[in-house]
Amino acid sequence: MRLAAVLLVAACAACGHRVSSSATAKHPEKPAPCGIRFEKAGGQEPAYESIGTVTLYTVDSDVVTDEMKRDLEREACKMGGDVLTILGPAPHGVRYTVWRKK
Repeated sequence: MRLAAVLLVAACAACGHRVSSSATAKHPEKPAPCGIRFEKAGGQEPAYESIGTVTLYTVDSDVVTDEMKRDLEREACKMGGDVLTILGPAPHGVRYTVWRKK
């Protein structure tokens, strides 16, 4: 049983990650890298508008690698975003809010 668990973890480590997005508003796409800032949630509302979400699906949602950040940025740039903040957990991952300067 223990060997099966170890093999499952090893297999999942090779699974990698994927990113998906959902826009609530249409804005011009920005070429990546577009300088997305990763910020703590709160305080964006006066100067920014929420334009959608980006979800990172990964085996270990506590670890965000540079490659994952580049993929998150790429999706947010496609949406015309400027800032990403953590919205909360998603099944097998983490959901981020995409903000655009007003």
